[in-house]
Amino acid sequence: IDGFFTLKLQKNLILIALNSVALSPYYKERSQKTAKLQMKFFHKHLELARVNKMSVLIAMHIPVGKNVYDGTLFWKSSHRDKFLELIMEYQNQIMGLLVGHTHMEEFKIITTTNEKVIGEFFTAGLSTSHGNSPSIKLFELIDQKDEWSIHNYIAYQIQPGPQEDEPVI
Repeated sequence: IDGFFTLKLQKNLILIALNSVALSPYYKERSQKTAKLQMKFFHKHLELARVNKMSVLIAMHIPVGKNVYDGTLFWKSSHRDKFLELIMEYQNQIMGLLVGHTHMEEFKIITTTNEKVIGEFFTAGLSTSHGNSPSIKLFELIDQKDEWSIHNYIAYQIQPGPQEDEPVI
């Protein structure tokens, strides 16, 4: 109901989907209640993953960090700080973050206290204001000794053809 949930993808791999819109400065209604519930939920499932020796993939719409377009923060500072605190605490379970929002193909890195690198993988989407076309991204996930990682990915972006009456085949 509040837009966050988990999915068990494999016996030792879960996806945690977060409603990062509720963590942004643009979300006003019920934001504090939703944000607190969501962070408790996130913490609980990260702890369950650690206890059960599971890898975690995180999916959300709005990424954590700064917007490269204008330097503004995507999330409210208090929510960002709590999220990053949990990322640091459970860094060994987290294999990556899948995000969108910017409509651009981007990759950012979260460096943890133990020098572990966690990737934040952006997938572009349709936005005429950004001048890009629809895209999809395929990720290759590998299981090495019951520990999952993002091994590779490829992005496919649809490029528009010439402005003609006939479709391009």
